[in-house]
Amino acid sequence: MDERIEDLLAVYALGGLSEQEIEEVEAFLAEHPEADSELAEMMQVVDALAFAPEPLQLSPTMENELMARVIADSTPAQLEAVPQNSVPVQQAPHQTSIWDVLKQLFAQPAFGMSAAALALFLFAFLFVLQGRNQALLEEQQNLSGQVAELKDSISTLASENDQLTGNVEQLNTDIDTLTDANVTLASENALLIEQIATLSTDNEELLINNSDLAQAQIDLASEIANLMMQNDQLVNDVESIQTETQLAQNVLGILQSPEVEAITVPGFPDTQPDATGQIVLDNESNTAVLIVTGLEPLPQGSVYQVLLIQGAEHETAETFLVDTQGESVLIVSSNSNLGAFDAVGVSIEPEGGSEQRTGDIVLLGSLVSDLNDS
Repeated sequence: MDERIEDLLAVYALGGLSEQEIEEVEAFLAEHPEADSELAEMMQVVDALAFAPEPLQLSPTMENELMARVIADSTPAQLEAVPQNSVPVQQAPHQTSIWDVLKQLFAQPAFGMSAAALALFLFAFLFVLQGRNQALLEEQQNLSGQVAELKDSISTLASENDQLTGNVEQLNTDIDTLTDANVTLASENALLIEQIATLSTDNEELLINNSDLAQAQIDLASEIANLMMQNDQLVNDVESIQTETQLAQNVLGILQSPEVEAITVPGFPDTQPDATGQIVLDNESNTAVLIVTGLEPLPQGSVYQVLLIQGAEHETAETFLVDTQGESVLIVSSNSNLGAFDAVGVSIEPEGGSEQRTGDIVLLGSLVSDLNDS
């Protein structure tokens, strides 16, 4: 910053500049905003002068020199007579200093007490310097504390470094031990690899044997399944033989009865005219044997059912199926005397039979004339 402007700033803060100097300072501040902070500090000092503590006492020597300078600067300079024949000495250009500014300030009516004003101004600067010196002392104390802490940290780090050095040496020893152990483990590992190779070969052989055993087990399971199927078929055959044997015995019993008689049951013309049946009645036992031929095999879910007809009413009896030849033999029974019925027939019904006829009649024969003839 320009020394002249810096000097003017201090007097500007005290309000002692002329209008021209005020314009000069304000024009400088407009072009140099960074100078505002320095002016603001000066203004704070001026504002605090009214509340300032007692000023510091100057030494006698400093006070004498200061007062002498104030008196010298505030007394108008006497022009000395210049000899007429002497050559004028060219004066060096005069540079305005803080003292020049103060002299101009004290020459104004508002500052008649120039010495007091200068002392006040100097006190303000001493007050600022004292504050800055105190701040520097505090900063120095902080730095000293930080240096002490750093020395303690360095000592601690040195101790830790020694400990870490010992740890590193121990780790090196451990590494050497582990290296020896690793060599031993590598040797043992090579031996284990050989053993694993041998076990792998044995395992492959066992897998082959196990595969053969698994195939043999599959073949055995298949054979057992076939035998079970054959056994089931034999059971069915035995049951069928037993049923047929029982049926044959029942038929034989009916045929041996003294009250037995045979009646032809022809195929119904509108449905299955080529079919025919024969019923052998036993009036004593209320049973009969029905033998049919030429009936068509029925689809799944349908059966043939015997009808015992009396007038406009009928009674449903046993259901049956025929073989591929359209033949079947069955025992027909009733709680009533078979001689009381007018006719016998066969109809097609749903699987399980029906209490009342729902399907077509395929066989129908009269029982009245034949029973009366007997």
